[in-house]
Amino acid sequence: MITENATYSKSISNDFEENFKALGGEIVASEEFNTTQGEAKTELLKLNSTNANALFVSPQSPTNSIMLMRTINELGIKKKLIGNTVFVNPAVTKAGVFMPEDTFTANMAVDLNNSTMKTLLDKFIPLYGEIPYDTFFVSAVYDGAQMVFEAINACGGDENTSCLREHLLNVKDWQGASAAFNFDLQGDPILNNWKEIHLINGKAVFTDSNN
Repeated sequence: MITENATYSKSISNDFEENFKALGGEIVASEEFNTTQGEAKTELLKLNSTNANALFVSPQSPTNSIMLMRTINELGIKKKLIGNTVFVNPAVTKAGVFMPEDTFTANMAVDLNNSTMKTLLDKFIPLYGEIPYDTFFVSAVYDGAQMVFEAINACGGDENTSCLREHLLNVKDWQGASAAFNFDLQGDPILNNWKEIHLINGKAVFTDSNN
């Protein structure tokens, strides 16, 4: 594993490691690099010298995704590549950096024809000129805000925290831009439309994990 020393990238690596080990996997080596160091050749050389079958890559920004993939190519690293959604990102191939098509990440598959998602994209595209590379991240943040607004309206303001909690815990099949939401007793969303993402011809393509 190679991880950028930043909040998001470390949280993804921690979750991956915990679940990978629970499924019987072994992490044979792990390296971190700092956001501002500009290269990670030493760390990648150490990891390439191990007997690992695959390399999990977790950067914080597309800039460091490009740097890591370029260095992996320069060093001739041939291990199977897995990463977070920042690493398996069209920005890498748009920068002219080769990424093998069997490199993958996983994320929620979002239906772009969902009416709520269409409403969101009608606002997003004029501002940024394109569909977001991580449609789930953007739409889930949007959905979270909409749910909170609804809860505040239902509870007559944001001060009745008990009402807000109960309202959100009792959300059932709430259809947002990203998914239909239900929640468990801990308040975590119950989502089941996870798919692999591969970069094919420079575009993020969702596939079933058994394909």
